[in-house]
Amino acid sequence: MDVGFPELFQAALESVRRCQVTADERVVVYTDSEKNPAMVEAWYAAALATGADVTLIRATARFPETDPPEVALTAMRSADIIFDLASNTWLYAPGLPPIIQAGARILQVLVPERSIIDRPPTDDILWRADVSEALTADTQEIHITSPLGTDLRGRRGDSPWHAQRGYVWESQQWDSYGVCMINCAPEVETVEGVVYFNGPMILFPQYCYTTKRPIRVEVEAGRIVHIDTDHEEARTFDRWIRQFDDPNLYVVAHLGFGFDPRADLESFDLAAWESYYGGVVVAFGANTAPQLGGGTSATGHMDGILLEANLTLDGVPIIENGEFVESTGLRSPG
Repeated sequence: MDVGFPELFQAALESVRRCQVTADERVVVYTDSEKNPAMVEAWYAAALATGADVTLIRATARFPETDPPEVALTAMRSADIIFDLASNTWLYAPGLPPIIQAGARILQVLVPERSIIDRPPTDDILWRADVSEALTADTQEIHITSPLGTDLRGRRGDSPWHAQRGYVWESQQWDSYGVCMINCAPEVETVEGVVYFNGPMILFPQYCYTTKRPIRVEVEAGRIVHIDTDHEEARTFDRWIRQFDDPNLYVVAHLGFGFDPRADLESFDLAAWESYYGGVVVAFGANTAPQLGGGTSATGHMDGILLEANLTLDGVPIIENGEFVESTGLRSPG
């Protein structure tokens, strides 16, 4: 069933409420020429309903990880909160960190309209972010394995674990609506091993698919040194990464896991893929998002989700065969 303005407006009202927008705040709604106008109007009207000073900026759509126009960046640097309704992400573009450093909080709304209704941030999901933060706090050693042969190790180092909840409520926060996962940017040189990608591959913007055959990738000192190109989906990954002609696309960006039991791999929802309950996330490319604290600038970013994998932190099992270990407190009933 199609989603119209009334349903989107109700979701936007709840989003604005969770983001604690107040009448004395400066709000920017940023969008582009490819976004559904009903969604834009929903967030604009919801922000206006708070009595806040709201500025709507609509620009020409841009390639992923490309800055908005300077006039938009200038407005955002003086905002208290930004609802980012662009059709492509610019999380790793150079213009975003100065906006965060100036004190703004940013909520990206990139998910499909149906997912806005079906997977909002709700209390019965958000507790999992709190538990995930407690589980990962102060952990260092990350070990990911799978029955297919994945065996990847690394250390977190000084970067934080960043849990995403789908809303922002404090200065200098960034989050994305519909995303429920936790990640860290590991010490690059410590990451070694082999990864068999067997789930969704988010190769934005051209190639986003769930691989039918595992893609084997070798990693040394935090860099991809070999991609087995023995089938078409693996060759697609290789073509995607080569097109940038950027050596930093081969650098590990972040490691983590999703915890949203509502997430469905059958729908084309990249946020659901990243958030998939018990899915292990292995990403390469840019990781300069302020909340990750990574140091790799790159012209692109990819996320691969491992299904039925295992993850341990400091030797303690967290996920076994795609299911949270009972002692974590994250396991779904049933």
